[in-house]
Amino acid sequence: MLNNNSRVTELLNAFSQLTYPGLEPFSQEDVDSFFNQESQFSLALNKVRGKGVLYGFDHVALRRRLVNDLPDEERLTILVAKLRFSGIFSEEDLQRIVDIRDIGMGHSVYMIQFPDKKWVLKPRDSKNQLFYCDVLTALGWPSFTAKDSRSDKGHWELSEYLEGDVLGSLFHPGACLSRAVETELAAHAALGDVLGRGDRHFENYIVSGGHIYPIDLSHLFWEDNETWVSRYISGGMAEFSSLGAFTSDAVVFCAKIESFFTTYWQTLQFLRDKKMALLEMISKHFSKDLAITYSSFISARLDNAEQYFESQKQLYRCFK
Repeated sequence: MLNNNSRVTELLNAFSQLTYPGLEPFSQEDVDSFFNQESQFSLALNKVRGKGVLYGFDHVALRRRLVNDLPDEERLTILVAKLRFSGIFSEEDLQRIVDIRDIGMGHSVYMIQFPDKKWVLKPRDSKNQLFYCDVLTALGWPSFTAKDSRSDKGHWELSEYLEGDVLGSLFHPGACLSRAVETELAAHAALGDVLGRGDRHFENYIVSGGHIYPIDLSHLFWEDNETWVSRYISGGMAEFSSLGAFTSDAVVFCAKIESFFTTYWQTLQFLRDKKMALLEMISKHFSKDLAITYSSFISARLDNAEQYFESQKQLYRCFK
């Protein structure tokens, strides 16, 4: 049993100062349970689910520190034990692990470092990330390796760790995204809309090697996804919101908006031409019933691309 110590107490007190109804403090018992129970894979925020309760990076940073500030040997012992219990890796692989860090947001997601490779491991019930990465590859867009991992203890997603920055960390006074990243954001906005990708705020994109990579694919083919998109646009956290850096110069801002929608429309046309490949990818990854539903979802957008583009353009512009 791990004993209370000043480091944990300090972090718990700091976190308690940031809580509010719907987002409760961590207790010492919460932390002890996580540290001492191999079966508890994740240290998650005490957040009311399904009520739209928001949290910030300050909450995330403190939650991560409860794990990552442990002495290296102690952290590795605790987290390797959880991996061993999960049954994901062989004992030989477990012995090769160099380090493990919690890089998750609201709950634990682990970066696992081997001598020759880094992987990201998270609990996941869906194959959305694997499907999306395969779609990116089929389209000829930058992609990365993602795998499903199952055992009798659960279902996880294992993906290649991308060295880079979350998109949100690149937005600060004086920051300017490269033209290539701006273009890729517009293209990903179109792809995300067509595939009903929800929850695609700035923290769910990685910028690595000058390219954009979508991560944390929790929601796809989301019914009425446009409502979700409008919420992120109004909150300044959608792809289109990246243009906010140019609002001080009306001429440049208008030119950036025009460029965004030009790329968006070109991408819609490209995806319409690739429709059969997308449908085949859906059939490959999902059950027959889901494939029928998901195929209808994208067909409703691509078969009426002109009308869909005009409606999305109006939706996006409402929040400029």
